[in-house]
Amino acid sequence: MSVEENKNLQHFSCNTNEIIELYFGSSLLSLDCSQNELEELDLTNCLNLQTLLCFRNNLQQLKVNHLNNLEYLYCHVNFLSELDCSDMENLQELYCQYNNWRLKDLYLDNCNSLRTLDAAENAIEELDISNLKNLDFVSLKGCVAMNYLNINDCPLTFLDFTGCVKLADLNLDGCGDSIRKLYFSEEAANPE
Repeated sequence: MSVEENKNLQHFSCNTNEIIELYFGSSLLSLDCSQNELEELDLTNCLNLQTLLCFRNNLQQLKVNHLNNLEYLYCHVNFLSELDCSDMENLQELYCQYNNWRLKDLYLDNCNSLRTLDAAENAIEELDISNLKNLDFVSLKGCVAMNYLNINDCPLTFLDFTGCVKLADLNLDGCGDSIRKLYFSEEAANPE
């Protein structure tokens, strides 16, 4: 499906279909192509994109770090092995959980507006999200391969790393008194 020719199209929704290919023009501000059968998504021309919902597809690659205006990215339940969001200074919410245990590399350098990160149930081994001054919510639940996590100097109120059984190095220095909910074991997450 191609909508490249339509220069006025700003919002496009085509969720819950069986689409396998999409191509877009440069005017697009929001895209909901979730719950399709996409294996790849070419967003090269979508420099104005602010919202991307591409969850529940078959995506194996997703190149988004050129999308400087992107604020909301929902790419969970795919087959991504790497996600580079570096230098996406406007990104506020990232949902990349449940990528079929393939997501190993997640890059969030200079994502200074990021408030919410849900990367649960992935193969991430190391994650440094320090100095993200707006980060409030982090879920890494079930990231069983994770052994290093650095979240210093973030105003977190919620952190869940339940099931991160290999975690050997955790740094929460400088998070102040903002953390209200901290889950790190099955017992803590499910109090009787």
